[in-house]
Amino acid sequence: MKIILRILFLGVSLYLIISFILGYLKMKPHLEGIFSKGNLLEQNQSLTDSILTVHSSEGLINSINLKEGKKIIHFFNVESRLCKWDVNTINQFVSKNNTDQELLIISLNEASKIEEFEKNNELKFKIFLGDTANIPIKIKELLFPYTIEISDFTITKSYLGRIKL
Repeated sequence: MKIILRILFLGVSLYLIISFILGYLKMKPHLEGIFSKGNLLEQNQSLTDSILTVHSSEGLINSINLKEGKKIIHFFNVESRLCKWDVNTINQFVSKNNTDQELLIISLNEASKIEEFEKNNELKFKIFLGDTANIPIKIKELLFPYTIEISDFTITKSYLGRIKL
């Protein structure tokens, strides 16, 4: 009986190990694509136009000139836990009255989700509604959170992950 249990245990263990290896090999090209885009994003990202058009949750259209001044554009997903963790950092940055850099928080969520998020959280900043078709950057397959720092129409910093202010 012990021999049968050992053989059964070894068989199940071998099956799990082989399944894990085959699953990894099947997913490896997809994982490499995601992470290599993230690692190369800072080097390969560029602006494609000088005007960024976003909408407020009230439907107002805002056109931002990217050729003038310093801007931090933070792409935000109101449903992402990482983005929610950024709220305190952004609130602190806004409280310091940093006038040398304009901070834009852009969400690709629906307006109703943004409005709900704004009502349920104490924000010292406005979240704008963006559309990837209107965002003037070369690489548009964004993972959230994602930040671009611009100075006079040049991307000086671009990174995936929590905002670093």
